[in-house]
Amino acid sequence: MQASKLPAISGLYWTSKGWIFFTQHPINMLSWSLSLSLIILLLLSIPILGLLLNIILMPAFMLISFSLGKRMSEGKSIPSNIWLHSFTRTSDTIKNILLLGTIYGFVCIIVLILSFVPFLNEFTNTAEQIYSNTYDFSSILIKLYKPIGILIILSIVINAFFWYAPVLIAWHNLNFLQALFFSAIACWRNRFTFLIYGLIWITIFFFIDSVTKFMIKIGLPIQVANSIEIPLSLIANAVLWSSFYPSYSSVFSKNSD
Repeated sequence: MQASKLPAISGLYWTSKGWIFFTQHPINMLSWSLSLSLIILLLLSIPILGLLLNIILMPAFMLISFSLGKRMSEGKSIPSNIWLHSFTRTSDTIKNILLLGTIYGFVCIIVLILSFVPFLNEFTNTAEQIYSNTYDFSSILIKLYKPIGILIILSIVINAFFWYAPVLIAWHNLNFLQALFFSAIACWRNRFTFLIYGLIWITIFFFIDSVTKFMIKIGLPIQVANSIEIPLSLIANAVLWSSFYPSYSSVFSKNSD
């Protein structure tokens, strides 16, 4: 399987294509964005286990989003049972995607351990300072730079292995090692495209957050600011999910299913 190497500006194409898909199917994508947000919030209300379940289900969420994008690109209607339709290509799809999610969850735990365990002594000292009310907030931030930096770098590397893996398993019948390998290769070949893509979405969500803070700063009630922020965030997430399929179809254009 050959992954195409795209120009960096293709990150903008993925985003713009996601916007086009969203404008063509706004109700479907807003429904998916809202449903997914509610599922994530509901799971996060469960201490510890909820976060782990969110991670395990992420490949399934990704596959559904890829499937939505595929149907939109083909001009097909989106069935109400798209959640189940995404997993019906083979009898083992659901099992394989959930197993992939379990592997992803295990790897994420390892990443967290590698990121924070080496700094436990510093965290212990910081906790003692907080307890004794002698801590300096800026010094705490400085101590967090290293573990958070390591976490970000490792997370980027790990997500490169898992970005295309759900599609490659469900649509191309690759085994886990093959899917992870080809996903990582595809992301590496298009690392600058993903850099642009990531920067675009960081900018979009930063802008939404800045607008909300600005409205509060000029005296608007928090309820009003939130009533504007929530729909903007839902739309942004809907466009983000819509842009996943273009990232697949352009990279694996000769192998698209």
